Amino acid sequence: MAEITATPLTEATRDRLLAVSTATLTSHLFERGLRRTFMTGLAPIRSGCARFAGPAFTLRFVPAREDIDTLEALNADDYPQRAAIDAMPDGHVMVMDCRGEMECGPAGDIFVRRLQVRGAAALVVDGAMRDTPEIAGTDFPVHCRGAAAPFVILSHHAVPDFNQVVACGGVAVYPGDILVGDGEGVVVVPHHLAEEVAEAAWEQERMERFIQMKVSGRRDPGRDLSAERGGAGGIPRLGRSGRTQDFEKIGARREMTEAKALSEETRDRFQRGSTATLTTLLFKRGLRNVFMQGVAPVNPASARFAAPAFTLRNIPAREDLDGIHAYQDYDHPQRKAIETVPPGHVLVMDCRGDRSAACAGGILLTRLKMRGAAALVSDGGLRDTAEIAAMGFPAHVAGSSAPTSLIRHHAMADLNVPIGCGGVPVYPGDILVGDEEGVVVVPREIADEVAAEAAEMERMEGFIQRKVAKGAPLRGNYPPNAATRAEYKAWVEAGEPKD
Repeated sequence: MAEITATPLTEATRDRLLAVSTATLTSHLFERGLRRTFMTGLAPIRSGCARFAGPAFTLRFVPAREDIDTLEALNADDYPQRAAIDAMPDGHVMVMDCRGEMECGPAGDIFVRRLQVRGAAALVVDGAMRDTPEIAGTDFPVHCRGAAAPFVILSHHAVPDFNQVVACGGVAVYPGDILVGDGEGVVVVPHHLAEEVAEAAWEQERMERFIQMKVSGRRDPGRDLSAERGGAGGIPRLGRSGRTQDFEKIGARREMTEAKALSEETRDRFQRGSTATLTTLLFKRGLRNVFMQGVAPVNPASARFAAPAFTLRNIPAREDLDGIHAYQDYDHPQRKAIETVPPGHVLVMDCRGDRSAACAGGILLTRLKMRGAAALVSDGGLRDTAEIAAMGFPAHVAGSSAPTSLIRHHAMADLNVPIGCGGVPVYPGDILVGDEEGVVVVPREIADEVAAEAAEMERMEGFIQRKVAKGAPLRGNYPPNAATRAEYKAWVEAGEPKD
């Protein structure tokens, strides 16, 4: 076992780290040249019990071997998992390197309760966990990749020399490094930087709360924020006064969209229908690839929208171009897109399906909302998700991710061009419709007819649903035969009675 030589984490530093977000921490670590600090693919078992800060105490697993990893070995008093708990100091975070393996869980609810009694700060597992419903009922922070019922020895062999350097979620973790967790995941702060990073992050969060208040409550939604320059160390402006997107350069498709705006009737029909119905109707028209894969609402309660697409394209980041200094340019394409998207449109960001960095965060989405945008859709990550979930603004993304976009994405200046998002082509002006299941893309040219047909299909399926709920069989009803269609027509003519 490695000796723990790092100086203890002070209460003041711990309190600062607990008060800030992993999003803010990744930005400050990025400024110090540390790009890979956020554990990819890990999430809290219970979002309301995700926050922690503490030094790392590590346990490493290698693949199991049948002649070594037996039930007898698992039940031995000196099994490395049990020995690690007894050796771990109070206030530390148990970090399990399971190589991202999801076949079985290295620990369950009894292990977690023992950690809790021993005074551990949290458990972080680069793999699955057992007994997740029971663990979710505790007030102990556990971050992992998911759930798996089989027990540890089916695929893991715990290595006895614990508290060595490990990898977890694609990040190197040294014993004594400070791990910080919140609702978005876990970030690793090198111990020697913890105090200065905590102080800088706390000060930034205080400034961002002030800016958030200004953006959300004290500004005209249509007014450009370019006059609001931050001072030294401040947050960059979101645009440059007097500069607007040159719409003549984005092609004939955009001109068509401006010539034929989305009517309120069509928008309302889309918003009352479902993406399931729309995909069926588009399939009938020969369009198979219309539903974005891996993109889901941040908050299902505020998932619904229907709006024309305004697009932003990202390519992979490059270190000499995408340093933290890039955001000092007030015409940075990400900021420019926020300030350019027309009211009533949805900003669609092509992040190539890479969710390991955030395409935006709370301040940018607040600005989108105040400018009258309809939604944000991206096949990348999003930071500040707890705050965004409470905004009542539709946001559909590939998942939560605290690191700043500059770590993975380079935003392109050619706004409103054809892109891909969630594996689906999106052309400027296409109608995107979102609901609790995700986002579907409807070509603008057929939007009105599809919306009208969707409204009628939803009404008929509601009628069939009530029949089936009363015991009617599928045969003759789903799909409806002539008799059911006649019954449906009579029901509509009678005013759609509920009984």
